[in-house]
Amino acid sequence: MRRFAICALALLLLLPGAPAQGQVRMALSAGINLSTLDFDNPWTWHGGALGVAFGLPVSDRWSLELASNLSGKGYWEEYDGECPPGPYPCALGGGVSLIYLEFMALADRRIDLAGPVRLHLRAGHFAGYQDSRENTKAFDHGVALGSQVEVGPSGTWGFLAGALYAHGLVNTGPIRVGPYAPYQKTRTLTLRIGVSRLIG
Repeated sequence: MRRFAICALALLLLLPGAPAQGQVRMALSAGINLSTLDFDNPWTWHGGALGVAFGLPVSDRWSLELASNLSGKGYWEEYDGECPPGPYPCALGGGVSLIYLEFMALADRRIDLAGPVRLHLRAGHFAGYQDSRENTKAFDHGVALGSQVEVGPSGTWGFLAGALYAHGLVNTGPIRVGPYAPYQKTRTLTLRIGVSRLIG
């Protein structure tokens, strides 16, 4: 809880501090997640992502992106075998499904390409909370790295597509009490599309 509060406070302190050297960029996006709860679990298309982001200009090429997302994480592993005959269903797989409310602070470097095409390189920190638990801790945080392409004349609605990898740093499983206790860290690659526009 204390880590999450510190991250949230830091984001709030950053909001009024960005130099007003240009317009704020707003982006709305949605995507799908390729995720796992550690490298011992399979990577699976597991859940999606929906979010809003605001890019606060710091210089001509750099901005601070503050984002909030709903993001599905976890994994699903299919078992070998068949369901026995009978009136009751059986599960031929198992896994964990978690939905996080995430907050991100990313440094964004814009690179102008040909015409109305712009490339954004992004890296920073995320903090998330989930309430379903499923034998996992409620809070998570980690580092994020990615890029996206934005197409459209500056000042109008633009189209964006990109990918962001989020690497959790918290053991979200129960506290270790033995050599076989769960040890889980979120790993998520989000493929995302959306729209963006300069506001303010």
